[in-house]
Amino acid sequence: MTQNIITFEHPKTGITRTVPVGFSWRLLQFGALLPMYQREWKLCLLVVVGGALTFSVSNVLLAFFYNKFYVRSLVAAGFLARGTEEGCIAQVETQLGLTLPRHLPSDDPPPTAGHRLDDRATEPAHA
Repeated sequence: MTQNIITFEHPKTGITRTVPVGFSWRLLQFGALLPMYQREWKLCLLVVVGGALTFSVSNVLLAFFYNKFYVRSLVAAGFLARGTEEGCIAQVETQLGLTLPRHLPSDDPPPTAGHRLDDRATEPAHA
């Protein structure tokens, strides 16, 4: 069974992040290295402390919820859902139980190449 992947984009910086939906195989394999690589320090602390207290048994439980936590963290940081590999964002929202802010095509700035305004019209009038 393949996992659906949702893409997020930050509207101001243009940084994109991809997140698989469902069980986090990467967390199960790499443990605390995954949130360190993603620079998610709160999630890293959760994985490290949970792993230390339970001898890494908690990583199995956290793997079920990690991607949902990561999506929440991205949304809190201002990222917008751009699209999915399979299906639509509404299906992912149902699967995650979250409402995701969406990056709509109408949010993109209009193209400027070939649509240049007349330079004289944009210059201020001098007295």
